[in-house]
Amino acid sequence: MDIFFKAVSGPSVRMREDLYARGTKTMKCPECGSENVIPIAYGYPSEEAWKEVGKGLVKFGGCTITGNDPDYFCRDCFHEFDLVRGN
Repeated sequence: MDIFFKAVSGPSVRMREDLYARGTKTMKCPECGSENVIPIAYGYPSEEAWKEVGKGLVKFGGCTITGNDPDYFCRDCFHEFDLVRGN
């Protein structure tokens, strides 16, 4: 996960990294229940990260990190939600 989160730290990022480390990549959207959910990456993306964005495996959330940023994006209903807060 280093390729996506070079400038990011905090509990939600650690939890997200832990999900990937355990191979639990499936999240359910709290709005529509879809499992067609991808992580949102913040910070300065590497070349490899841009490839993942191009494949639709991750959404780029921008370089500005506020600390109140959503963790996931539902590709079915376009809802963005936070892993910790669940909204």
